[in-house]
Amino acid sequence: MNALIGEPVDRPPVLAVLGFYGSRLTGTPIKELYHDADKYVAAQQAVIETFGIDMLLAPFDFSLITEAFGGDVAFFDDQAPNMKRPAASSVREALALKPPDPRSTGRLAFMLEVTRKLAALHKGTIPIFSTIPGPSALPALILGMESWMETFLFDEPAAARLLEWSGAFWVSLANALLEAGADALVATEGMAPATVTTRDLFEQKCLPHTRTCYAQVEGPIVFHHNGGPVNHVIDLIPGLPNLMAIAISSRDDPYDARRKVGPGIPLLGNIQGLSFRAVAADQIREQATACFEANEEIGPYILCPDGADLPIDTPPENIHAMREAAEAFAARPENPRDGEPLWIGCGVLRAEIAELHRRGEIEGEIRFLDSMLHMNPPRLGQALREKSAEADRPVVLVYGDCCPDMLQLADAPNTRKVEGINCCQMLTGKARYRELMREEAFMLLPEWTPRWKEIIETELGLRGTVARDLLKDTRKILVYIDTGLVPVPRKTLAECAAYTGLPTRIERTELDHLRDALNEARGMTQGRLNK
Repeated sequence: MNALIGEPVDRPPVLAVLGFYGSRLTGTPIKELYHDADKYVAAQQAVIETFGIDMLLAPFDFSLITEAFGGDVAFFDDQAPNMKRPAASSVREALALKPPDPRSTGRLAFMLEVTRKLAALHKGTIPIFSTIPGPSALPALILGMESWMETFLFDEPAAARLLEWSGAFWVSLANALLEAGADALVATEGMAPATVTTRDLFEQKCLPHTRTCYAQVEGPIVFHHNGGPVNHVIDLIPGLPNLMAIAISSRDDPYDARRKVGPGIPLLGNIQGLSFRAVAADQIREQATACFEANEEIGPYILCPDGADLPIDTPPENIHAMREAAEAFAARPENPRDGEPLWIGCGVLRAEIAELHRRGEIEGEIRFLDSMLHMNPPRLGQALREKSAEADRPVVLVYGDCCPDMLQLADAPNTRKVEGINCCQMLTGKARYRELMREEAFMLLPEWTPRWKEIIETELGLRGTVARDLLKDTRKILVYIDTGLVPVPRKTLAECAAYTGLPTRIERTELDHLRDALNEARGMTQGRLNK
């Protein structure tokens, strides 16, 4: 969970979908596994005890949704259940169905019971995830994939009606799982991969519906690719309500993904799940280590095989290899040079500070705190005190005047704060920042921009005409500070401009001012240490 919220971790987390693999460990027939909550929970217990995977999983079985709507399901000896016959053959038939109640209908109730039992045993110690289909993929479980794709592509009014109708059920199922004890939902959006739809189709037909459904969920959501490459649409995902992380596939370049989504959102992936049954454990260790190394400098990351369940005939040593690789990666000797600082930085500058570190323009260890701590200054101050107290080397606080006791924090032994009243000034430099203030600019930074509406409405409690009037009374223009590390979110900026009624300008800045401020603070901290 620390990895998901940007806190330090003792080792990289390792996740894997091992739902029906538990039947191999406990000797439970698969049909019983997906009907008996106690047997499913026992199988997940065996998974955790055997492999030490950092998650517990409620049943990843979408056939129970098909079954609840009236379709037929096939069970197998070596894989999860699957649809045998859809519940409806047309949109008209589907709309005539009564949506099932997740709390009482068929095996939906079984899935909730499993979630409750897992939560009773492990809530607060091992994250509990529940997997559901993405809102735009759900109709395929009612109509069948072929009929849904034909409707989606060629009958837009019917597709829109079916999405709206099924969306209400999706929201009720999502909230029922969270209420039962799931820490987060994993929404596998089968309409997102490049192998299924184009960027334009996803943006125009799926994304608005996804946003509407996500906004009604009362907990965090991981956006999952369902096994296919998603970098062609991944820049559209940040800013979805309640988004916690994004999964990428083994065919997605992690550097490209990070560049497109920005610095703050954790990525899950990107080792190939289907390869686990056919390669040696040493190859899995090498692949996992390569994933850790590729993601180490570019933002929060969790290792997870792509796709659904690992094949039941996967050699156990191959699953162990992921955890072993994570532990070996964490145990690497770092040999920090004497006097190199610990940078404790605001997550709003994660990409920029990490880039300077990658270039070798700053040195030392970097830890980031969630940028949303700005919304609670006392809590921010407490977090900075705790992180500084843990350090065994000089500390540089990469913060502005963001909490009431910042000066006292910066005056602690072996500690220094970067000069600057806020992150915008650190990026633009004092002279340019003063000019922007005289211009009455409201500045938007890359990390916060996808969440502008959440910040204004949820965190600041401003809505509608109140927000618009207040901003127009105090600011004359929106200025997006482009540091060149992520694509400019032009559509998001246009939405923000329309909401606030303010004109927008994009202003490019290099990292020179930030680099100089960091190194000046580092030098002064070193001088204080030597004294």
